[in-house]
Amino acid sequence: MGRATGVVVVGTVALANASSYGFQVVTGRFLKPDAYGLLAGLMTVIAIVGVSASSLQTVAAKAVSAGEVEEGPAVFDGLSRSAVKVGAGATLAFLVLSPLLADFLKVGVLPVLFVAAFIIPSLLGAIAVGRLQGQMRFIAMSVLSMCFALSKLGVGVAMTAAGFGVTALVGGLVLASSACTGVGLWIARNAGAIAGRVLDRSTGRVFLGVTLFWVLVSLDIPFARAFFSEGMAGQFAAADVVGRAVLWLPSVITQITFPQVSQAVSNIESTEPLMLKAFAMSSTLAAGGVVGIWLLGEPVFRYLYGDEYPDAHNYAWKIALATVPYAVVNLLLHHNFARNHNRFVAVLIVAAIAQASALAFGPHTPTAYATVLGVTASATAIALLPAGGWRFLLQTLRPSRKSDA
Repeated sequence: MGRATGVVVVGTVALANASSYGFQVVTGRFLKPDAYGLLAGLMTVIAIVGVSASSLQTVAAKAVSAGEVEEGPAVFDGLSRSAVKVGAGATLAFLVLSPLLADFLKVGVLPVLFVAAFIIPSLLGAIAVGRLQGQMRFIAMSVLSMCFALSKLGVGVAMTAAGFGVTALVGGLVLASSACTGVGLWIARNAGAIAGRVLDRSTGRVFLGVTLFWVLVSLDIPFARAFFSEGMAGQFAAADVVGRAVLWLPSVITQITFPQVSQAVSNIESTEPLMLKAFAMSSTLAAGGVVGIWLLGEPVFRYLYGDEYPDAHNYAWKIALATVPYAVVNLLLHHNFARNHNRFVAVLIVAAIAQASALAFGPHTPTAYATVLGVTASATAIALLPAGGWRFLLQTLRPSRKSDA
């Protein structure tokens, strides 16, 4: 990919991410902290559904970039048909469990049912983005990402300004997401047919890995909704939205690096230069984001959210700092996908259980929740290091013979 294309991609994806965060700011402006905390809890569930579906983006990108496709229409290929079947089953399960989730989030059942309607469009939309990524059509991929983000922002502005509540807002988001999915499937129709199935061993591994990763990143919001006061949950949700912005650009680096790493693996070439470069860029960008939030958090929150969230800036930089290791976890996770490794599954399951337990049974304060996120993220990143990374870490920590003397 040329430098000019890279600049366009980074800029477009940054704008798409800014639009997504603009949705959070707009709704935070129009809604009171208690209602915003409710919306944030529902949007977190939607986000987990969406990023779980994004595992199919990784699968589709890997298949297309490695040439593992067949000639034929890509709109309803084997992977897409399998996604619809799995999505229908997941939607049914979601409907059955909706009363429990509604009780946990302290909300009625109807908005939870709207969340269930996101599942199938999310799966198909992720496949469309993955096809474009695998073809290295990064500009088209970025434009599609902007379609999702801008439609979400438009619905948020229109419906909250018109005085609609959280339930109607979530319903509008379902319609907007479905429309963008249809556009994406049409744009990516010439990528070739992917014969894989969602529940194939390799596909299921990626699906589970991406789902667990975003559960780790997002789990604090629904737990805050469940265990904090409604006002405090809204303050924490606003802080979490800004704090997690440090993953914006590192996620772009991972998206660009992944098909290159997959090609290197297919060609039996070393992935170390690509991974080291991506690691350096991701870490630097994430750390810079933390510094920016720490320095500018108070005026930013006052300007964006108004006076309804006076304590959010005190939590945002802590959440941002705790989130930095997740940029590395995301990169290492995709490295595992490219190499068809399985060890990450056990690592992420243990991390998810540990984090959920700490959030449920530990202190219920914003600082404590940020600490849990940071400790879990750091331990997970270390556990996912490949063999070469472990050797480097041990050599760094081991005292030199000269110092021993």
